[in-house]
Amino acid sequence: MRAGSFDVDKFIEGSRPFEGYHCFKNLVKINNREPDPKGYYRNINKVEVLVKEPSEDDVLLLGDGVIHKNIYTRIVGKSFIWAQIRIMISTMLRYSHGEFKIEELENLLTGDEKALTLSGGKTFHKRKAKPQGLYLTRVDYDLDKIIKT
Repeated sequence: MRAGSFDVDKFIEGSRPFEGYHCFKNLVKINNREPDPKGYYRNINKVEVLVKEPSEDDVLLLGDGVIHKNIYTRIVGKSFIWAQIRIMISTMLRYSHGEFKIEELENLLTGDEKALTLSGGKTFHKRKAKPQGLYLTRVDYDLDKIIKT
């Protein structure tokens, strides 16, 4: 996965194209047995990336002698597709490593299968980020709508 070293600024830049209403067909796990009735379109209201310096008690050493920063990513939307968030995070990480250009990331969000062919003839393959460290932190419900149905 490492075309280059991790660039936190590119990770933040790679989060921006996800905001808004897009077709996520190229960035979700497709379930042919139970297709999503809404299709592949979703609206991402907000993607926030917060970078925190670790405290002395929270130092993460990955065997490379480097103290790593904590990166928190908050993704807000009304609904998500199977594995969408894990593939989004993986795609942002891959972009931060320089695997593809921002224009190619934006093209992936059109849903066009031609967008899967990247510059240099490489093919984009969906990869899920590991689930460790990814947490659902809040679900908001409109109780009036739930009670009426």
